[in-house]
Amino acid sequence: VVATDFQHLPRMLASLSAQNVQARGIATSRSTPHSLRPKDFLPNVSSYSKINYLIHEVIGLLYYRYSGYISFSDIFPETERGI
Repeated sequence: VVATDFQHLPRMLASLSAQNVQARGIATSRSTPHSLRPKDFLPNVSSYSKINYLIHEVIGLLYYRYSGYISFSDIFPETERGI
């Protein structure tokens, strides 16, 4: 069982899968959803922080993928393609 932040979980599980370690993930934090309001579509500091974090994780996955640490099938284990 791996316990880590919700956003780090896919990359951590993919890394373990690439090492032939079967693991189940538990997210330690996750923001609770709320009803969308018109102001949710306006730029704000909180949104910038979230998109910055998303970009960080996508770059991390791409780096792991193209450095050979993980494969496509480690990121998306339900597929058999292994791109």
